[in-house]
Amino acid sequence: VETSIRIWSKLANGDASPRTIDLADADPDDGTRAQRQIFAARNGRPLVELIRIDGGGHVEPSRNERYARFVARVLGRQSAELETAEAVWDFFAQQG
Repeated sequence: VETSIRIWSKLANGDASPRTIDLADADPDDGTRAQRQIFAARNGRPLVELIRIDGGGHVEPSRNERYARFVARVLGRQSAELETAEAVWDFFAQQG
């Protein structure tokens, strides 16, 4: 993931080093933390952004749509640190 995001940033003429923002721990009991890495855009190219979920499994982060416990046994923990659909919408809304 780290290599891929740096390639995308380079293609967008973005910064080599991202601005990092630790998101608020919306659910301390879920065992996950989220971090937003923003590679600033230049020359009118799209912004490149990575939301990293530490401690999460292979399941969509969501505050509203919680998966059954057996899913966590197979796919790992579900993070409640953000709502994925809202994060995607916010990202594309910034692109103008």
